[in-house]
Amino acid sequence: MFSQNNFITFFYLKIYFTILTIVAIFIILLKINNIFKYLTTNSTNWTSGNKKIVSFIQERQLKINNYDDIVLEWIPYNQFNEIKETGKNEFITVYSAIWKDGPLYKENSLSNYTRDSNKEVSLKCLHNSQESIDSLIDEV
Repeated sequence: MFSQNNFITFFYLKIYFTILTIVAIFIILLKINNIFKYLTTNSTNWTSGNKKIVSFIQERQLKINNYDDIVLEWIPYNQFNEIKETGKNEFITVYSAIWKDGPLYKENSLSNYTRDSNKEVSLKCLHNSQESIDSLIDEV
């Protein structure tokens, strides 16, 4: 049988877990809103020139649900400095470069997106690739 103290404890625990659930839902909605707001206000009219690639990038952006998820974005060639060839064979040429703006990241789930500027990256150029866009997207 429940005593009055047990009932009160149970009642407070129920309130506590209800509040925790509401806070968790709020944080998830805040993250989704933060990502959507950043991508819509900071994404100018970029395009790769290929509808499949644009669609793939947009789909990946909409699937972000954690602050440490990688934000996939189109990077125009003029964002790269110090491009140097580092390797080459008959199928591919690899370059190192400095990405001026750098990737988007967040310190924690409640912070805003910022960029890690002047980040060293690798670029790959496929020669006479017979692969379709679909197989390249699958690799990404």
